[in-house]
Amino acid sequence: MQPRERNLFIVAGVVVLGAALFSILNPSGATAAKKGIFLPVAEAEAKRETSLKELRQINLSSGTIEPNIEKMSFNRPAEELIPRVVRDLQRIAKQSNIRLQEVKPQRSRPLTSGQGEKVPIDIRFRAPFQPNVTRFLYFVEAPEGKMAIEKFNITTGDAKTRSVDVSAQIVVFTRVLSVTTDSSGGK
Repeated sequence: MQPRERNLFIVAGVVVLGAALFSILNPSGATAAKKGIFLPVAEAEAKRETSLKELRQINLSSGTIEPNIEKMSFNRPAEELIPRVVRDLQRIAKQSNIRLQEVKPQRSRPLTSGQGEKVPIDIRFRAPFQPNVTRFLYFVEAPEGKMAIEKFNITTGDAKTRSVDVSAQIVVFTRVLSVTTDSSGGK
C-alpha cells in the first residue's frame, strides 16, 4: 500500500469515527424525542403538573383507604385470631344448616406491603346449593365478619339430594405481625 492511499484510509476512518461520535453524543429527530432530551419547556411543565396532580390524588385516596383498612382487618395476632374465625365459621354454618366437614387453618403470610398478615383457613363441606351454600357464602362475605372468600370450588355431589361439595379458602387480615421463634427457642 502506498503512503498516499494509507493517508486517505486514515482520513476516511477519522471522518467516520467523528461522525459516529457526533451522532451518539447529539441525537436528533425520533431518537431524541424518545429519550426526552429535547423537550420544550411548556411540555415539560405540563408533564410536571400532571405528575403533581396524580401524586395529590394518590395522597387523597390513601387518606380514605386507611380507615377502610382498619374497619376490615383485625388488630390481633394470627395465633389469637384463628380460634375466633373458626368459631365464627361454625356459627355461620349452623345458621345456614351446614355441617363443616373440614376446617384447616393455614400458616399466616405477611402482606407484600409489610403492614400486616393474611390468615387463610381452608374449609370443606357438602350441602344443598340452594339455599344453604348461597346463604353460607353470603354470611361469610358480610362486612361485619371481616372475612373474605379468596377462592372456592363447587362440584356436584349427589343428584338426588341436589347437594354439592364445596371447598373454599376463607381469609382474614390482621395488622399485627406474628412473633416467630427461631430454632433455639428464643424470640
